[in-house]
Amino acid sequence: MTNALAEAIRSEVATPLRGVFYPLGLPIEITTNSPAILQAAEQSWGDHAPRYALPMLQVRVIASEDGDGLPPPPTPAWSMDGHMLYLDAGDGNYAVANMREGHGTIYVTRAATSNLLYLRYHFIESVVMILISSRHAMPLHSACVSFRGKGMLFWGAPGAGKTTLAYACARAGWTYTADDSCYVLHGATQGRVIGNARKVRFRPAAKALFPELQGYELTPRTEGKPSIEIPTAELPGLITSDEARVEYVIFLHRKPTDRAWLVPLGLDTTLQRFHTDFYDPAEIRTRQASILSSFANVKGFELHYETLTQAIDKLEQLANSGGSAR
Repeated sequence: MTNALAEAIRSEVATPLRGVFYPLGLPIEITTNSPAILQAAEQSWGDHAPRYALPMLQVRVIASEDGDGLPPPPTPAWSMDGHMLYLDAGDGNYAVANMREGHGTIYVTRAATSNLLYLRYHFIESVVMILISSRHAMPLHSACVSFRGKGMLFWGAPGAGKTTLAYACARAGWTYTADDSCYVLHGATQGRVIGNARKVRFRPAAKALFPELQGYELTPRTEGKPSIEIPTAELPGLITSDEARVEYVIFLHRKPTDRAWLVPLGLDTTLQRFHTDFYDPAEIRTRQASILSSFANVKGFELHYETLTQAIDKLEQLANSGGSAR
């Protein structure tokens, strides 16, 4: 979809319905011609309160009556042209986000709006978080928990166990902030990150580790990795916080071993690994790189472990020792 077409959509269709939401505590205005869109946004962020006085980002969502009776479209394909990002799921379902100016337009059919989970995950939440990540914060593909006020980011490749270890720490009395995505606000100091502490998204295999998950079914999606999304309010005894001060960055290496151990990393090595989370274009990458200066005092480690108990014990030793890997 071209930029000209996106602007034509913005100007020609009336969107009289309006809602303001606060994902991660940041203000987002959604205008639309369909109550279903505001209902979907309410499901995503209705319990998020305003926390940060930043310029409001804007998303316009236009719903058509086309596609009635059809199954939800496939997962959208992504493409970029400079600071413009496009999603296209075919059959009249597409979106464009202007990452420089902080606004986006989504056009969806009845086939998408009839499935609010699909609509939220693949379009509304995707576009909103893209705008937040390009205008207000740097995204980090990491889980975040804190032990006695000392925040730890868990980073690793898909399947490394970020969510599983974060939740196991939370069950052991740590404070939970995020399962696999957290953000550093522009201008943040002392390594502070924010996250959505209101949910945890598990892989199905987590049921074998945590008996309390047995009653939960897979969250229905048309495509993508199977997952079980659970509000943290439904999980017993969890302590949560939407913000944490990070003192340690832990790169996870799960492998067969009879003990867990930590390998210290230099600051440059630690921060360089986060560059894979940066967005194009260059102006956004430069801004995000500068945000990492707030992590100048964090300590980085590789954690080699097999069992969750091994990992938690080793990480608690790390925090109690003030950063010693012994």
